[in-house]
Amino acid sequence: MLRTKVNILDIGAGSGAMIYGLFSLLKSASTFTLLPETHISYCSLEQQNLLQHHGLEFWKQYVEQQNISTINTYYRFKTIDLFTYGSNNDENRQLPNKFFDFVVISHCIFANEEQRIKSHKVYRKIFSDSLKENGYVLIIVQGRRLFQAYSRNQTENQAQEEKLVKDFIEELGLKLEWYRYMTSTGKRIPLKGYEFARFASNNLPAQIHMSPLLRQYFEQKYDSNYVLDDYAILAKKE
Repeated sequence: MLRTKVNILDIGAGSGAMIYGLFSLLKSASTFTLLPETHISYCSLEQQNLLQHHGLEFWKQYVEQQNISTINTYYRFKTIDLFTYGSNNDENRQLPNKFFDFVVISHCIFANEEQRIKSHKVYRKIFSDSLKENGYVLIIVQGRRLFQAYSRNQTENQAQEEKLVKDFIEELGLKLEWYRYMTSTGKRIPLKGYEFARFASNNLPAQIHMSPLLRQYFEQKYDSNYVLDDYAILAKKE
């Protein structure tokens, strides 16, 4: 079911963690099935040039060494401020027309109304201009942020939740395919601070490398744990 040629646009890509995940999937698959010749074109949009640099260095040092001959990857990095995309005549800032099969937006949805409206306008332009007619958009957004963006409280009522997700996707000019809510607690309504701290300490994996840094540089008084509070939303171009 894997495509042999796929073009991906990663918006707010950071260091490119998404492409590492895809590579790991293909590497795992190659251990039990014969992969066809696969070509991946990956384009990263990120405001922080340093993050892109570290991502590329990580790829060269760790991923390229685990060569899988049937997987060919082409990288393209574009360092831009999302809010200025398409606002000038610099052709280097433009993306190819009707080129991408998938657009990934991970944790780049804004709760602030002004930022949300402005960023959604940019997203709609990118989807209209650069996403193929049968293309998909995968959005990862923190649950709390999604509800805050529309001045709603998180709820266990899944009908209300689904309506909010549909409204959010329609605002982006897309059609909802499916969504899943991923949570560490198994609940949609957040636990109170002290309840969550106790739950995290007893149930969630500790951030053993990050916690000392947070204590040293940010004067955090407690150890952090890995937490999930995300919606994974798959949508299709209308």
